[in-house]
Amino acid sequence: MDQGILSILGDGTDSGKRALYALVVLLISFVLGGIIGTEREFNGHAAGLRTHIIISVSATMVGIIGIAETTWAPFLFGAVIISLGFLSAGSIIQTGKDVKGITTSSTVWVTGIIGLAVGLSYVLEAIIVTLLSLGVLIILSYVELKTSKRNPTVTLFVDSQTDIGEKIVKTASTYGLKVKNISSKISKFKNEDALKIIVTFDRAPGETVKAFAEELSNSVSPLDLTVRVPRV
Repeated sequence: MDQGILSILGDGTDSGKRALYALVVLLISFVLGGIIGTEREFNGHAAGLRTHIIISVSATMVGIIGIAETTWAPFLFGAVIISLGFLSAGSIIQTGKDVKGITTSSTVWVTGIIGLAVGLSYVLEAIIVTLLSLGVLIILSYVELKTSKRNPTVTLFVDSQTDIGEKIVKTASTYGLKVKNISSKISKFKNEDALKIIVTFDRAPGETVKAFAEELSNSVSPLDLTVRVPRV
């Protein structure tokens, strides 16, 4: 693939062609990383557009150097793999019994591999993997929602001094809801400190969860309350 790209760059010195080749593949890497990053950004994940583009482009640069410096190539590629492992692990967060960020961790990993593949001239293969990954993120996410794999959650912001843990458990019990996890942290709401509480339930009818949320809202008057239930 690199020879195919080089052949369309016109006449010039080898070093000139190599520089143009680097520019072309870095731009390709920029686009591919941006495709996956846009999906993550759209869904509100911390590792979004900029993160995935930087990971893809930097891995591509390592691949370009590896082609030129064959002696150092195994060490460079090994360093990239290890670094991607650290970045991926850093995307995973455990809150109570819930583990979050596994999908983002996977996209960080695959974006780095895609970038490295582009740098090593496997451009077509990298494009295929990018499209497959995007399909997994979008299509299978919809399948998960349709099959109710995700648990319903209620997210609310209250005054940081408010203690409503017992009220949440009691109200949930009234509606026959099984609380899977309750997490809380001090967060910003309209530039003010507030207590953000996320209540996660085991699978339950959406209407029941909404009724629980309405009663809880009437009881504690939260600053904000959001209900997320799987699609039916």
